Amino acid sequence: MLLATGRDDTTVLPRNTIRLAARIRDAGGVAEERLYDRIGHIAVVASLARPLQLWSSVLDDVDRFLARHPVGDAGCPEQG
Repeated sequence: MLLATGRDDTTVLPRNTIRLAARIRDAGGVAEERLYDRIGHIAVVASLARPLQLWSSVLDDVDRFLARHPVGDAGCPEQG
């Protein structure tokens, strides 16, 4: 699971993202957290849209994560 959050997020505090990723890993799951400077909760999602992709590297990070962890990979179960 890729957990993305802005360092300025006040909806889901970055420390909660870090803690959740650690708990997933402790339980044997795959989790990576990414924190983005100068953006908040909505901007993380908004920066996936083509006109706003310069706000952060979220889309590139999602692409890299999916390339490293394809569906069916250990820790990334297939949907059924």
